[in-house]
Amino acid sequence: MNLHFTAIGMPATKGSPSQGGRYERSMVWTARVAAAALEAGADPLEGPLAIVIVFRLPRPGNHFVSRGLRFTAPAWPGDGPSIAKLTSAVLNALTGICWHDVSQVVEIRATKCYAEGGDTPCGVTVTVMTAPWRTTA
Repeated sequence: MNLHFTAIGMPATKGSPSQGGRYERSMVWTARVAAAALEAGADPLEGPLAIVIVFRLPRPGNHFVSRGLRFTAPAWPGDGPSIAKLTSAVLNALTGICWHDVSQVVEIRATKCYAEGGDTPCGVTVTVMTAPWRTTA
């Protein structure tokens, strides 16, 4: 069984209450991810799971010149936020929605790229699937 959904918004890492604004942004972000999963029909899955996550981040303003994208602009975001922390926030947001316990996730493939605007706004696309080696009774 597969579940595929997209959450639109600025991806955020998990913050702590002592971080003020960062914590509020992380709470809004995890709520968006959870809502997108529920809207896609998520129901906690059993057994080992694999997850594919694609984060789309905004390009910094210095990547552009008056004629468009600077030719020296990097193709991939090589700076923060950390892909590990972004992934952790998504995993925590989906616990109880896509799986009972995050320990069920046995394979993760995560990518972060730049949102190129228009058809690809900032956000995350998630695919959750039962691990292919799982046998059914």
